[in-house]
Amino acid sequence: LLIGTSVNRYVTIDQAAPVFAAIEHECVKWMCKEVAGWPATGPSGGVLTSGGAMANLFALHAARSSKIKMAELPKATVYVSEQAHYCIEMGAKFIGVQPSHIRKVASNPSDHYMNLDSLMHMLEADIAKG
Repeated sequence: LLIGTSVNRYVTIDQAAPVFAAIEHECVKWMCKEVAGWPATGPSGGVLTSGGAMANLFALHAARSSKIKMAELPKATVYVSEQAHYCIEMGAKFIGVQPSHIRKVASNPSDHYMNLDSLMHMLEADIAKG
């Protein structure tokens, strides 16, 4: 991506830069196969991003687009570890999640993983509230 973006800012757009888009496609395919160990012919893929914040924004948008209808967006809630990077909260707001519906879940003091009991209590309480 570094080479592509230094030469052409339209690297991820097939119509504007087909060669650089092809390079990106091959890089992603290689990472899926060699780094992640997924089958080369499997349903894997993606795009290269400029960093973690953009990758998280893409992931939030993909989740919203595939699971939440626009009419449901005012009730959509994002549960995120209190240890998560601030870009998750910013990204959730950017895709239309109400700030009051971005819920920070406590983490375990020993390993800093999201505390699943806390998450379950929050989910149950939110479902009960409607």
